[in-house]
Amino acid sequence: MSNQIAQISDNQFRFKSKQGPSNTASRLAKDLHRYPVEKVLIGSSEMSEWKPEIIAQIRDLLRWENCK
Repeated sequence: MSNQIAQISDNQFRFKSKQGPSNTASRLAKDLHRYPVEKVLIGSSEMSEWKPEIIAQIRDLLRWENCK
């Protein structure tokens, strides 16, 4: 499943519609604060490593008792 999601994300990145130069420059300037320089062009399009144990930990914290 995660391989399929990664492939879809990769295709969306590769075939993303072109943005105007001013929009691209603005987005890149913002992303320089979020990502290391070598990842700025990829930004949020890159899939992070699949770690089911972390997802399970977060899922376990999502209890009604924890929301009060």
